[in-house]
Amino acid sequence: MWYVNWHIMEPRFRGLYLITYLDDSSRCVTGARLFKEITSDNAVIVLRDVIKKFGTPATILSDNSSCFVRIDTETPTAFESELLDLGIELINSKPQTNRKLERFYRTVEDEIFHYESMSSYVEYYNERRLHFSLDIDNYETPLKAFSVRPQMQ
Repeated sequence: MWYVNWHIMEPRFRGLYLITYLDDSSRCVTGARLFKEITSDNAVIVLRDVIKKFGTPATILSDNSSCFVRIDTETPTAFESELLDLGIELINSKPQTNRKLERFYRTVEDEIFHYESMSSYVEYYNERRLHFSLDIDNYETPLKAFSVRPQMQ
């Protein structure tokens, strides 16, 4: 399962919004990109890129934002349509259910000043930063944890 959500960046990337896809079990950031607007189409753009790199998740957990789910309409969002086409189950949650992703956003805000770009930070986060929730005794990073876990068929 992957989490997805948008975050308003402050202060370094003021005026930009960060969308992040985060793997539940490994804490691996499968995708993160800055945009000027929060839209369903932008969520789909990043989703397509991360699926090419990391494969297709069985489920995605999002909040009930209008960029993810239809509100007061019968027409699905571009995000909902994409998940349906790919056979990915969408689970909607309350914001507090996304705690792992919210913790990632707090970490980004604390550490981003040391990196030249969001992509260089995500590379550090996935490939070199240790997480106490993983096998820290064996220097397991999120990317390593993601790559060694059994993949769904």
